Amino acid sequence: MDKPLEMQRNEIHLDYSSAKFHRRVFANLFDFMLFAIIFVSLFLACRGIVTHTKGYQDNAAFLFEAKTESGLYVKREDDVQDIVAYLDGYSASIKRMEAKKSIEKFYTYALSHSSEESYAKMSKDYDDYRLKEGFGYQGVPYYVKDGDQIKENEDCKANNQTWFEKV
Repeated sequence: MDKPLEMQRNEIHLDYSSAKFHRRVFANLFDFMLFAIIFVSLFLACRGIVTHTKGYQDNAAFLFEAKTESGLYVKREDDVQDIVAYLDGYSASIKRMEAKKSIEKFYTYALSHSSEESYAKMSKDYDDYRLKEGFGYQGVPYYVKDGDQIKENEDCKANNQTWFEKV
């Protein structure tokens, strides 16, 4: 063991020719398209499975019912639409009247579906919003406080469209 064993290295040289640029680009595009097709297929399959489970359908039915009861959404065939989008295209006076009804219905819903503390906070925030400084038309406030009640200011000459957009 006087001399360390030396290993011989056998090197092999291979000459590879690389694919042309346009073929590499095409291969990458093909890989991406294949990935996208597989991803979309798996997504749609999983979504189909999930949406047909009883738990999902029960939750979707509960959400549909809660939205329509809240007054902030309107039932349209098998779906719901928010009240603002629903009123688009109606006259300004109808928008104003329906918006008022929707807000009143929402407060009735909130009173029956939330705690008194949450309802009181929500009412206070809405009242503060309606009475805030500068919330009016041409310097005249939209709302005034009359005792414990907040009512529309009869001196405010805002037209229905302006009222609907601001309030």
